[in-house]
Amino acid sequence: MRRVKEALGHLGAFGLAPIGALSIASLVEREWLEAWREHYRPLVIGRFLVKPSWIEARADEHLVIELDPGMAFGTGLHPTTQQMLRAMSDLDLREASVLDVGTGSGILALAARAAGAAQVVAIDVDPVAVRVARENVSRLKAHIDVAEAGARDVEGVFDVVLANIVARVIAEASADLRARTRANGTLVVAGIIADAEDDTTAALMRAGFRIASRDVQGDWVSLILR
Repeated sequence: MRRVKEALGHLGAFGLAPIGALSIASLVEREWLEAWREHYRPLVIGRFLVKPSWIEARADEHLVIELDPGMAFGTGLHPTTQQMLRAMSDLDLREASVLDVGTGSGILALAARAAGAAQVVAIDVDPVAVRVARENVSRLKAHIDVAEAGARDVEGVFDVVLANIVARVIAEASADLRARTRANGTLVVAGIIADAEDDTTAALMRAGFRIASRDVQGDWVSLILR
């Protein structure tokens, strides 16, 4: 707050910005949710139609993902979520086992179930995200296991592992992601800012992955690895 006030003072001193005094207010969760609802519209991303529960939309040939993200990451608006959904659109998930690491709102887990995955496990280390994901899964009666956990805490291996998390965490968890990915399975990662791509890719390759495809949207990079 002090630094912002000083910066505003400097702008005013040079006549660069006719800005008034800094005002500060707390935004409670309910106010944030109502503001989000007012501006949200259904999105078509790859094979998927992302919509909240309060909006009716024609699915046509798309797979519907219905969720109310609340305070968790994953509305479909962020480039990294869109990259993940487009990558999933190119995968055959029918009867697959899928692990969603850093599930946030549960959007990718719900997408995997909509695409025909037989087993879906969604995990996150943030208890708020776990609560929101469970609410979305429960409302839709989707058969998805949601747990507060990291990749190293999960037992077993999966045909497809999804991880839309920050680059540093992807690199640090690369061995755990490899351990959760079945031999000849697929790992899809996003959340990699361009400047961190080389280090993240190197960590994943050291863990035993090879890059099958790469996508760039603005400053964000996503990878499909096997």
